[in-house]
Amino acid sequence: MNTNYMALMTSTANAKPMPIRINQDRMQTALTADTFAVPQGLSREQLRRFIIDSGKK
Repeated sequence: MNTNYMALMTSTANAKPMPIRINQDRMQTALTADTFAVPQGLSREQLRRFIIDSGKK
Protein backbone atom coordinates (compact mmCIF):
# COMPACT_ATOMS: atom_id res chain seq x y z
CA MET A 1 0.00 0.00 0.00
CA ASN A 2 1.48 3.28 -1.11
CA THR A 3 0.63 5.94 1.48
CA ASN A 4 1.61 9.49 2.21
CA TYR A 5 0.80 11.77 5.09
CA MET A 6 -0.54 15.25 4.68
CA ALA A 7 -1.16 17.95 7.27
CA LEU A 8 -4.77 19.04 7.50
CA MET A 9 -5.05 22.63 8.63
CA THR A 10 -7.89 23.64 10.92
CA SER A 11 -9.74 26.93 10.82
CA THR A 12 -8.97 28.11 14.35
CA ALA A 13 -5.90 30.26 14.89
CA ASN A 14 -4.38 28.30 17.80
CA ALA A 15 -5.03 24.78 16.44
CA LYS A 16 -2.14 22.65 15.20
CA PRO A 17 -2.12 20.86 11.83
CA MET A 18 -3.47 17.32 12.04
CA PRO A 19 -1.80 14.61 9.90
CA ILE A 20 -4.01 12.46 7.71
CA ARG A 21 -2.98 9.32 5.82
CA ILE A 22 -3.62 9.20 2.07
CA ASN A 23 -3.55 5.93 0.13
CA GLN A 24 -2.04 7.01 -3.19
CA ASP A 25 -2.97 3.81 -5.04
CA ARG A 26 -6.62 4.17 -4.09
CA MET A 27 -6.60 7.90 -4.89
CA GLN A 28 -5.12 7.23 -8.35
CA THR A 29 -7.84 4.64 -9.04
CA ALA A 30 -10.52 7.11 -7.99
CA LEU A 31 -9.11 9.92 -10.13
CA THR A 32 -8.91 7.76 -13.26
CA ALA A 33 -12.39 6.24 -12.84
CA ASP A 34 -15.28 7.21 -15.10
CA THR A 35 -17.39 10.13 -13.98
CA PHE A 36 -21.09 10.70 -14.38
CA ALA A 37 -23.43 13.68 -14.17
CA VAL A 38 -26.26 13.69 -11.66
CA PRO A 39 -29.55 14.87 -13.15
CA GLN A 40 -30.97 18.11 -11.74
CA GLY A 41 -34.22 18.26 -9.81
CA LEU A 42 -34.17 14.81 -8.21
CA SER A 43 -35.73 14.28 -4.80
CA ARG A 44 -33.56 12.99 -2.00
CA GLU A 45 -34.78 9.42 -2.50
CA GLN A 46 -34.39 9.62 -6.29
CA LEU A 47 -30.84 10.96 -5.85
CA ARG A 48 -29.99 8.16 -3.42
CA ARG A 49 -31.38 5.54 -5.80
CA PHE A 50 -29.50 7.08 -8.78
CA ILE A 51 -26.18 6.93 -6.92
CA ILE A 52 -26.73 3.35 -5.74
CA ASP A 53 -27.77 2.17 -9.19
CA SER A 54 -24.78 3.90 -10.81
CA GLY A 55 -22.42 2.01 -8.50
CA LYS A 56 -23.86 -1.36 -9.57
CA LYS A 57 -22.97 -0.88 -13.24
